[in-house]
Amino acid sequence: MHASWLNQAEIYFSIVQRKALQPNNFPDLDTLEQHLLACGRRYEQIARRLLARKESAPALRVRPTELDLIAERLTAGGSTVHWDNAIPDTRRFYTADPWGNRIELVGAS
Repeated sequence: MHASWLNQAEIYFSIVQRKALQPNNFPDLDTLEQHLLACGRRYEQIARRLLARKESAPALRVRPTELDLIAERLTAGGSTVHWDNAIPDTRRFYTADPWGNRIELVGAS
C-alpha cells in the first residue's frame, strides 16, 4: 500500500487535463488562465459538498491478518498509526492523509 500527497496532486492535475485543457485551443494565455481558475472554483464547490456529509463509514476494510502488516508499512513510510480498541472484538486503527483527514482501517471478519 503506497499513498502520498504527490499521488493526490497527480490525480488533481489529471482531472484538470481531461476536464479543462482538452481541447487545448485557447486563443491566448489570459483565456487559459480564466478557464483554469473557473475549473478550480468548480472543483472547490464539489469538494465542499462532499466534505459536508454528516454520516460516515470506515474507509477501508481489510482482512484481519493484513491489518498489522498495513500498520507496519504505514509506520515505516512515516505515517502515524493510532490503534483504537473502543469497540470490543474489533481490531482497527486510524491514520491521516497529508491534509489531516482521518483514514480508518478495520479488520473485517
